[in-house]
Amino acid sequence: ARGFENHALDHHLCSMTKIVILSKDAQPGKVKTRLATKLGNHIATQIHCDLAMMTLDKAKQSGLEVEVSFAGDLSQPLAQAFRQAGAHVFSQPRGDLGDKIFHAMQRGPRVIALGIDCPSLEARDLQTAANSHQLVLGPSLDGGYWLIAASRPPLALFKDVPWSSHQTLSSTLHNASKLGMEVQFLASRY
Repeated sequence: ARGFENHALDHHLCSMTKIVILSKDAQPGKVKTRLATKLGNHIATQIHCDLAMMTLDKAKQSGLEVEVSFAGDLSQPLAQAFRQAGAHVFSQPRGDLGDKIFHAMQRGPRVIALGIDCPSLEARDLQTAANSHQLVLGPSLDGGYWLIAASRPPLALFKDVPWSSHQTLSSTLHNASKLGMEVQFLASRY
């Protein structure tokens, strides 16, 4: 009976969880700019699109509901591709990355938010994050994180975080500690 209760709980948690992918429009010269200096804007933009669609495919493999928080014109080809692949696409709010993640995290009782820059993402990572009651972070090798999952976290979790830096993860963990949040880690990835 104990195992059945755990399975039922996992199913209940998953049914309340949605994935929100944060992406931006594929504008040459505005995406993958470090790659563009070596490969050119056209190839860097194509890599951005490929990563975005690969992330959506992995998210859909998890069996969870998937939405896309999109920075840019919702009529652009990448936003259309997301919709054609079955994702609900909505506009990202203005503000820093913390504001955008916080907004995404309000889209359901439990949300897994991730960007498109983790080609080693696996559907089981998403299932693990969905089945947890804790704040879940997927650390990246550069000091940030490739995934965050929580149940309606407070805005204070995302305040005073130096985004896109080697201190992103440590600052978020500091905020989580101040808020008394327990943290579960997924595997480190790039």
